[in-house]
Amino acid sequence: MAGIVPKDTVRRLSRQGNGPGEVRWPWGLTINHNGQVVVSDVGEEHDDEQPGSVKTVTADTAQIISTITFHGLPNTFRPTDVKMSKNNLYYIADNGNKCILVCDAKSRLKQIIDIGEVSLPMICLGPDNTVFVADYNGRVIKYSKAGEMISSKQLSEPCDLTMNSKYQLIVSCEDEHCIYVLDSNLNTLHTFGHEHLVEPRGVSVDAIGENIYVADENKVKIFSAQGEYLTDVTVDGEPLIIAVFADGRIVYTDVSDLSDVSDVSVGTVRVIYT
Repeated sequence: MAGIVPKDTVRRLSRQGNGPGEVRWPWGLTINHNGQVVVSDVGEEHDDEQPGSVKTVTADTAQIISTITFHGLPNTFRPTDVKMSKNNLYYIADNGNKCILVCDAKSRLKQIIDIGEVSLPMICLGPDNTVFVADYNGRVIKYSKAGEMISSKQLSEPCDLTMNSKYQLIVSCEDEHCIYVLDSNLNTLHTFGHEHLVEPRGVSVDAIGENIYVADENKVKIFSAQGEYLTDVTVDGEPLIIAVFADGRIVYTDVSDLSDVSDVSVGTVRVIYT
């Protein structure tokens, strides 16, 4: 899969805009148990009347089949990430309300986890539904299933995180140009990628939780579980957050259409078919 991905093997999964079936500012994403793409759409930052949403999209037909949103929260709903638990609950990082919302597919809230003053929170779930949060301000934070903060670790601009098959955290640090590997207690095991990474952003692992995929500039770079550089793929656009299907396809939010975050912004979601 090394090299440049031909444009005819890349499918856009979203139309740009604020209307039905469209996304405005896609950020984090995941793949659910049915092989569908679940995308957090931050929405229009300058319109407090229009909350963001979490949309489920079919990977083959690019149809939005469900939408989750919230009204009546203290601040406008601005989801930056979403993950699915084994019992199909949505864990949604809400940058607007500085919390994680746990809900079902009908937007019925089950739990709210307060995560304090964080910036662009990204999340991953441990095997027992412990929650790990990457705070771009400079921390990785661990919460219990009940929502109590257990511990935190200082890192420089952690952009995203995921968990491998050994229940180790894989954390991208944009400022340090590397990947941290932490144990479940947030102790550093090792780092890698300094000589290969420029602006590491999204991180994911393959279906068996081994090889590590990193979004970096206009490429997805692939490393072994031990951090050995394997190959890279030049993609269409600029990948921000990525996920990997069981068959090896890569889905990513593309921020090449986004202007500065203070401006009106539009992004897309793409899948690589190889």
